Amino acid sequence: AVMSILGIKDFDSYEADMDGRIFETEVGADFTDPRNYFASLGISPQAFTGQSEKVIRAMIKGAFYPLAQQWHPDKNPDNAAAAETKFKELGAAYEVLIDQDKRRAYLQSA
Repeated sequence: AVMSILGIKDFDSYEADMDGRIFETEVGADFTDPRNYFASLGISPQAFTGQSEKVIRAMIKGAFYPLAQQWHPDKNPDNAAAAETKFKELGAAYEVLIDQDKRRAYLQSA
């Protein structure tokens, strides 16, 4: 349900291309998070270094789902506008970080 609200239609296709590749891009301590995607989800990009794609996806999902539930506009009727903004921010971060190619491009853009 959360995925459809965020406009991510084919969540399972993300799993289809998962393999054992290791995240090889070194992310230095001086990395700046241009759109705050890592900060939004409370993830350190340095934690990805040397991890398999499967582990990285699990880290992203584990960070995203509780926050998405917490900030879902239906769960925040008294502050729906702020919740919707935060919810969309989380969805944008998830969409980029969960996709290996989008994540790589995002890391290189910083």
